[in-house]
Amino acid sequence: MLTQLESLFIEGQRVVKKLLPEVSIVTREFTTDRDPLAVEDFFVKSRDMRVFVLNMYVDFAKKILCEAVRRGMYYPRFLWITPGNYIYTAAHVMLA
Repeated sequence: MLTQLESLFIEGQRVVKKLLPEVSIVTREFTTDRDPLAVEDFFVKSRDMRVFVLNMYVDFAKKILCEAVRRGMYYPRFLWITPGNYIYTAAHVMLA
């Protein structure tokens, strides 16, 4: 889970952390506030991960998804989960 450092998202991360132990899901969290070095750190540390949860505003999520496409980290080998209030197709990501 990659969480933007804002109270809205931090609280959501807390709720998820409480729920996940009940369903036996292992997570790694990387918290960033639009810091390019933190984003790079996220991609370096997540090489062995296949499912990602983006817990952030749309503009920042686009940057992350564009970087993921640039690195070849997309379906079918990788799954990116975003909040329900925005949806992107591959074309939208490539144009961002």
